[in-house]
Amino acid sequence: MLKFQFQSWNKRKIPAVFPATTGDGITLKDAKNPESVYDYIFRVCFSDNYQGVVGAGFVSQKFPNAKVAILQDSASDYSKRFIRSI
Repeated sequence: MLKFQFQSWNKRKIPAVFPATTGDGITLKDAKNPESVYDYIFRVCFSDNYQGVVGAGFVSQKFPNAKVAILQDSASDYSKRFIRSI
């Protein structure tokens, strides 16, 4: 339902800004294609994939010899997407 609303808002050129939505598909027509952005749908915070990549890069640069364990909440979509991006 929400995906349909995005398409409808975008078609009518109605801007939508999401302040705390991190899902990768929010601003993309096709979540697997980073070039398929909606013209009028925006987010304020970083996407799940970006957070995972930057977080992993930070840890590997600051603590290059550290052993890392990651706990994942298998019931949380955010947690699943974050872990996949690392």
